[in-house]
Amino acid sequence: MEKSLSECLNHAWIHNLKLSEHFNKAIIFTKGKGSRLWDIKGKEYLDATSAVFNVNIGYGDLRVIEAIKKQLEKLSFCSPYMSSDSTLEFLKELIKMAPNFKRVFLTSSGSDATETAIKMAKQYYYLKGKEKYRIIGRWISYHGDTLGALSASGIPNWRKPFESLLLNFPHIAPAYCYRCWFGKEPNNCALKCALDLEKWIRIEGEDSISAFIAEPIVAGAGGALTPPRDYFKIIREICDKYDILLVFDEVVTGFGRTGKTFAFEHFGVEPDLMVFGKGATSGYAPLGGVFVSKKVSEVFEEAELNFVNAFTYGHSPSASSAGLEVLRILREERLVERVDSMGKYLFNRLKELERYKMVGEIRGKGFFVGIELVEDKATRKIFPDDREVGKFIEKYALDKGILIFGRKGADAGLISDFLTFAPIFISTKEELDRIVDTIEEGIRLAEEKFL
Repeated sequence: MEKSLSECLNHAWIHNLKLSEHFNKAIIFTKGKGSRLWDIKGKEYLDATSAVFNVNIGYGDLRVIEAIKKQLEKLSFCSPYMSSDSTLEFLKELIKMAPNFKRVFLTSSGSDATETAIKMAKQYYYLKGKEKYRIIGRWISYHGDTLGALSASGIPNWRKPFESLLLNFPHIAPAYCYRCWFGKEPNNCALKCALDLEKWIRIEGEDSISAFIAEPIVAGAGGALTPPRDYFKIIREICDKYDILLVFDEVVTGFGRTGKTFAFEHFGVEPDLMVFGKGATSGYAPLGGVFVSKKVSEVFEEAELNFVNAFTYGHSPSASSAGLEVLRILREERLVERVDSMGKYLFNRLKELERYKMVGEIRGKGFFVGIELVEDKATRKIFPDDREVGKFIEKYALDKGILIFGRKGADAGLISDFLTFAPIFISTKEELDRIVDTIEEGIRLAEEKFL
């Protein structure tokens, strides 16, 4: 069986993996339970990525599986032009988690949820008689791989192959205190990274800008870049001043990942639209969506023109049933509170890594961690392109049966190598210790090799 499945790699196209690397880098998993995975050879792994920030409550939860099974037996599919009782119940529970929103538009993934938010912002102003159609994003950001989402994203070397297809969306500086784009330090910066939004609104023309989109805590593009507390307060004021919608991308950070139900709660600011996905069903079914504020919803409610947007699986009863059960588990087992408390333990352990010469900054919240690796701690020098430090540590951890991410930054000169990991919510202290101990040994070996 192992040989036959391996031969199937001749026909597969695994995402974000070079086709030439399929046979030596692709891992074929056959089983998952709790926070563990097993590959085709029987090797066991502790998943510290939550299957790319997704499987929050763990693999193989029979309660979610049974909920999907019962739904499929009752009603297997519903047209997005209609709805089902399970979907309406799920939407009600979603709004309970984010009561300051009025409606939820469901999609099939985070990328098409971003695409939906872009279109919703455009049509919102169209209905108000304004031709505001462009989104402002940030450099070192990721919002999805569809063309609209990629246009809003700020990873230069991911954008290059598609540059001629991308929409004309401006980008501003990231909230990146460790490597400030304005040469400032946090105690004297006046949050110029937030004020950069106003500068670019004026340059591009406020009449053309419909929304500003940001991850409250940057995920894969920046290794858990976390802004200062007041950053989004200034962003919110600027958006209000120029009549621009504020969109938060919580595809990764939503549903408890950072120790709050949604990451925006850390900053005391509410968006007009909020994109979500991943943890909403904990990977048990494809689903994404957009939370819609009362302000935006009411414009569509009063309009004669419907929102021109639909997805075949937008009101999937089985996906809704999975989400409904996941939300129940999050609530009844107090998993968000668990992430908050266990996250404090995790970050206390991670402080031990600060003594290493290549550990520049440890950042993030809850069960979402980024570690920036530098060639020189005093100058914060970025590792050159020919030194794959992040990948070296990722490979070491993989050999030890721990899944983490280690990679180069968004593009040369923007950010150094970094590690990112995001444990499953039910991970034990012993498992967290194993993750940290493995990363520490990987860093120690990397210093011997690269410094």
